[in-house]
Amino acid sequence: TGSAARPSSFNLDTELPSGCAGQTSTASYASVRTGYDRGHLVTSNHMDYNATYIRRANLMSNIVPQVSSFNQGIWVRAENVAECYRDIASVQVYGGV
Repeated sequence: TGSAARPSSFNLDTELPSGCAGQTSTASYASVRTGYDRGHLVTSNHMDYNATYIRRANLMSNIVPQVSSFNQGIWVRAENVAECYRDIASVQVYGGV
């Protein structure tokens, strides 16, 4: 496992072809009253090998709206389980929308 610090900012994925970015800003997540979080498809903890990789975890192409209680509940627990197993052996996690 790595220990690169998770950045606090989210950025557009400039490697996507023009018109392919589903989200073009993080503005819809600005209010805590929305009830949604910026949910990582691939958790940042799985990309913490170095600063370059962990910044990629915060690209909008890896972010989906998740209901806050889901993101901060079962989703984070699933991420933590994968993190624990990753310390034991190689783990492959698949996800998508």
